[in-house]
Amino acid sequence: MRTKYIPVLILLAVLSIVAFALPNRASGVEYFLRADTVVVNLPGGVNVTMWGFALENAFGETSGTVICPGPELVVPSGDNVLTIHLDNNLPEVTSIVIPGLTATMTPVRRPDGRVRSFTHETPSGNTEAVDYTWNNVEPGTYIYQTGTHPGKQVQMGLYGVVRKSFSEDGSGGEVYENVDYDSQKVIFFSEIDPVIHEAVANEEYGTGLTVTSPIGYKAKYFLINGKVYENGDPALPIGGVGQTILLRFVNAGLKTHSPMVNGLETLVVAEDGKPYKYPEKRFSMTLPAMKTKDVLIAPSTAGTYVLYDRRLYLTNSGSAPGGMYLKLSVND
Repeated sequence: MRTKYIPVLILLAVLSIVAFALPNRASGVEYFLRADTVVVNLPGGVNVTMWGFALENAFGETSGTVICPGPELVVPSGDNVLTIHLDNNLPEVTSIVIPGLTATMTPVRRPDGRVRSFTHETPSGNTEAVDYTWNNVEPGTYIYQTGTHPGKQVQMGLYGVVRKSFSEDGSGGEVYENVDYDSQKVIFFSEIDPVIHEAVANEEYGTGLTVTSPIGYKAKYFLINGKVYENGDPALPIGGVGQTILLRFVNAGLKTHSPMVNGLETLVVAEDGKPYKYPEKRFSMTLPAMKTKDVLIAPSTAGTYVLYDRRLYLTNSGSAPGGMYLKLSVND
């Protein structure tokens, strides 16, 4: 009587071995973002209308704060899939793309055949979340940005950073395989042309209106991590002496910038999430528009180091000091 159970037992054993041998299925991380407007206060009493993103717990919530750059999206080292659920409270359609990451793209064209959006759109006031998914997310630093009318919507502030490490824990990790770090910071460059922002806010941007395109773009404010420098700004803590510190540089402006940490040599290890075969030692680097670079520094002395744009975008609408200037604090 027991012999009839033998095939079943063999089958179960085989299935157990196969299940054990199969690789783990890709896991994923999800974020709910709301695209909305926000007013940014700049030196001299200037108020500029921006478009940005807020991080929410679920679609339809409005408790998150709209910021620009948008919320930092972290893909854990064990995850491979990123999904953004988008809620659009802007007065026009928008979308999200991430240059450097593969995704299924469905461009939307204007009646004349020109591309309006690089992928499917989220309508204004959507009643259901519109999803954007990226599979096989590789370690690196990436910009997420609007894929709709980028000449206008990127300048308005629809961008943020996505980052993933090869491995990480609370005390550091590997940004790429065999590229270690002890602490990390995102350094996000951006710019503001208040003329464009005022035109958009007053519905005077477009064909036949006050501002027809970004061709006449002229930035007057230059920001790091969403802020222009003002006298008295505190230093940003980045790590300690003897540590390897990862600086994830991001440029969402329309101009090329040249970051430099005064008094420190840097090691550029990757660009747009693609590690260099031969990392480059530099005291300053070139950071073109809409690009990212991963950079390592190893301070040997505690104190305050100045990070600034070597191309000298160091004013706030012509007034100095200001612009792309940031103090970095290294502890003992």
